[in-house]
Formats: sequence, structure tokens, C-alpha cells
Amino acid sequence: PSPLASGELVFLAFGLFYCYCVRSAPSDCGEVRCITAALALELCVSLAYHVARHFVQTSLHPDYVYLMYFGRCHATVTVTAALVLGPRLWYVHSPPRSTVNSRSLMYSQVDANLGEAMNPMAIASNGDVEVLETNISDMNPEDIRV
Repeated sequence: PSPLASGELVFLAFGLFYCYCVRSAPSDCGEVRCITAALALELCVSLAYHVARHFVQTSLHPDYVYLMYFGRCHATVTVTAALVLGPRLWYVHSPPRSTVNSRSLMYSQVDANLGEAMNPMAIASNGDVEVLETNISDMNPEDIRV
């Protein structure tokens, strides 16, 4: 195999390794699973293409080799785009029914040591940001310095 083909396959293998490393990262619509599927598909199709091209390159007409490359490129790019963009578009089109999801709860936690006077912005449980009206003259000077 050519160095470029080997580099492509190594790059895709590292991509799958990184997807494995972030498999438990929180996401709204499961992007990690879809990107992993897209990378695995690209790796399998590219590996099959390079192996087939290696064995039949001398016996096939160059137009057929080009047609194989076109089929590989079209299949992987179309399916990858659908796997990466499809879930996000589906999530935007029909978000989950519950008003409170795990991400809004995760990011709405306010440090217990800080009072509302120290936190001018409060995040509601539905993800909305509310600006708290606090007059600076009502605050303790020691709290301002910290």
C-alpha cells in the first residue's frame, strides 16, 4: 500500500481510539455514537477499497479504478454526512419531551459557597439565564474584594 493510504488508515484508527476515549461524554443527541459509526464505516470502506485496488489495479482498466474510487468517495461522504448531521437536525426538529434534561441540570448547579450577591447571573433549570438585579451599594465590601 502507498504511504498515503497507510496514513489515512492510521488517521482513521486514531479517530476511533479518540471516540472510544470520549464514549461517556454527555451529549444531547448521541453525537459520539454517530461519529464513531461514521469513522468505523470510513475505515472499513477505505480498507476494502485499498485492498481491492492493490489486487486488481494491474488487471483493471483505469476507468474502472476511477469508478471504484468515485463509489468509495460518494458512499463514505454521503453516509458520514448523514450520520454526523442527521441526529443533530433530528434533535433540533423534535427535541425531547421533558423540559428538564441532564445537561441543563448539570450546568445549573450553583456553588454553595457563593451567594446570589456574588453570582449576578443565575441559570434556571430549563437553561434560561436570568440576570439578578443587585445594587452594588447593598453589597458587603469584603464580598466585592473576594
